[in-house]
Amino acid sequence: MTHLSDRERQTLREMFRDLKYPVYTELFVDPDDEWSRAAEELITEVVGIMPDLLHVEIRQRREHNLLATLYGVQWTPTFILCDHKRDDSGIRFVGLPSGYEFAVLIEALLDVSESRVRISDKSLNYIRNLEREVTLEVFVTPTCPHCPRAVRLAHQLAWANPARVHASAIDSSKFTNLAESEAVVAVPTTIIRVDGGVIRRELSGAVSEDQFIRTITDIIEEGR
Repeated sequence: MTHLSDRERQTLREMFRDLKYPVYTELFVDPDDEWSRAAEELITEVVGIMPDLLHVEIRQRREHNLLATLYGVQWTPTFILCDHKRDDSGIRFVGLPSGYEFAVLIEALLDVSESRVRISDKSLNYIRNLEREVTLEVFVTPTCPHCPRAVRLAHQLAWANPARVHASAIDSSKFTNLAESEAVVAVPTTIIRVDGGVIRRELSGAVSEDQFIRTITDIIEEGR
């Protein structure tokens, strides 16, 4: 199945001219899952536009369980973006990044390739000096026009300090049980956890960068 039109391919060729360093995508799949097959087809088409700089490794989760555990992969399909050294960027997509989320995937590839972080110096300094592990789960749907802003900000925070922060865009239209277990009733909704613990906060909507940072700070202070 072809996911990209000729026009989309041409647009991506033009955008990928800005790529600087290689980007490696680890895609964890379940071969029996149609979403996994669609994810594999999509990323294969995307990296095929610029094969010298964009690469993908398809991992069957059951066969690469140890690697999946190291990355914290719990669901399939899951995309993990890695930089030119093959180090984890902290950026994840859980589900198929289609609709509005497809553009977020492309922007993330560009960010990692160009080593660019699009947050304020104040936020960048705060995130890079974090001493706690922070997990950001942004529940989205492909048809939500407000979700990309929330995901982009979460991904930027992760990319600023991938050793401490991991951020996932989670398609709630596929992972309905997960969304229900987190009491997600609208998108975008971001679940923030520190040290993987029970202390969590929920942010509804595409909030500002300052509010995002304040919420992380509040959780850390609460957990001291």
